[in-house]
Amino acid sequence: MKIPFLQAMVFAAATLAAWRSSAAAPVHKIAIANDAPTGVSVAYNTNAVASTVGQCAANAKPAFKISATADGKPAAGAMVEVVVESAGAWYAPMTNSVALDARGEARFEANAPAVPGWVHATARFGRAKAQAGAICGLDAIRPALPPPDDFKAFWDAEIAAAAKTPMKAKLKEIEPLKNFKGKVRTWEFEVTCAGPRPATGFVSMPVGAKPKSLPLYVGFNGAGDVAAYRSDHYGEVAISIQMNKFGIPNDLGEPWDYEKSQWYESDVKDYARRGMESPKTAFYKWMILRNLRAMAWGKSLPEWNGRDFLLNGESLGGGQALIMGALDPDVKFVCACVPALCDHNAARAGRMNGYPQFWKPDTGGRLSEQDRTTAETARYFDAVNFCTLYSPGKEVTIGTGYCDTLCPPDGVVSAYHAIPAGVKKYLWLNPPAGHDAGNWHGGHRLFEILGKW
Repeated sequence: MKIPFLQAMVFAAATLAAWRSSAAAPVHKIAIANDAPTGVSVAYNTNAVASTVGQCAANAKPAFKISATADGKPAAGAMVEVVVESAGAWYAPMTNSVALDARGEARFEANAPAVPGWVHATARFGRAKAQAGAICGLDAIRPALPPPDDFKAFWDAEIAAAAKTPMKAKLKEIEPLKNFKGKVRTWEFEVTCAGPRPATGFVSMPVGAKPKSLPLYVGFNGAGDVAAYRSDHYGEVAISIQMNKFGIPNDLGEPWDYEKSQWYESDVKDYARRGMESPKTAFYKWMILRNLRAMAWGKSLPEWNGRDFLLNGESLGGGQALIMGALDPDVKFVCACVPALCDHNAARAGRMNGYPQFWKPDTGGRLSEQDRTTAETARYFDAVNFCTLYSPGKEVTIGTGYCDTLCPPDGVVSAYHAIPAGVKKYLWLNPPAGHDAGNWHGGHRLFEILGKW
């Protein structure tokens, strides 16, 4: 009796396992790519960049390659959902069903965008998702609105008023990071500034640095960063300043649960929309003035060589780098990776607004009454408007990716085109990438100038 019983149990277990296997959801994989030739050629000995990337003419239909598998086999004949968001009508995405061929592949053509700009496609197959992008009419993309009539006058007045605040610095020396001990000295700094908070961050420089011997490097942090980045890395070869956009202390512990700190409610929570009733009260005005004050303090240090002044940032830091490079006449080089704060009113042209997307249009593309004040205030903190202030003698390099849904690439391109002729400028395009696109050209030039390459 025992043998048949065991056999029955083994049979039942095998049957249950087979049932579970057949009932389990198949493993889906999907890929989608811009169906255009891509490639980048860089010649650093002449500081020139030649890019041939996946671009379309302004009135062309961008095409995408799609491939999918289920349990490792081509998903022959399967249907794939493709959602397309397109310049000119970004507020009205289109959903398409695409049939795959016997190889589990398809070529899909989206409609030509209504205006020059970005087309973004998201493919879904089962639980799998992939995205790709294209830029149509890259050379014709421009900011949705010009700068406000009083844009330069506003900033001239604010900067002049802020300059009346005496500049006094407090320094607290701290241990450099492990790999830099004995090579650099690092301090947390606080510099008096107009407004509710001082300028704060970290500063590093080589041990034993001599007067007038060092370049000045300033880096800016991203949207989600509460403390400044550490400055030790560039401190091997430069006066390296890393800014805290809030002007609050950095030595609050690591890790730091800032939501429980005294600074969360007063400074950090919903900071992006604080004071947007007027350009005079907006958080971004104070952030910019703090950055300018720290930059002025950096230039006052005896170790600065008086010649080389470089700015660098990514995402919100990239937007800050573009703005600050336009405002300070001594800045020589700006590296901006996937910059935020670009084209805050792009939706007026049917495109996606730049981060932090201060307002969104309704389904008809219209701006609501409650957003009108915010949209107008945002023009005073839009990197595309600051880019119009650049002058010859500066070098600006900007990077973006075709799948960046946080800092849309056509807004970044509009900032690039707003920089006047005569300024040495470069646009680093990374078609397959999203918000991780970086700026390889800018990073190389930065290391080249600092002698770290």
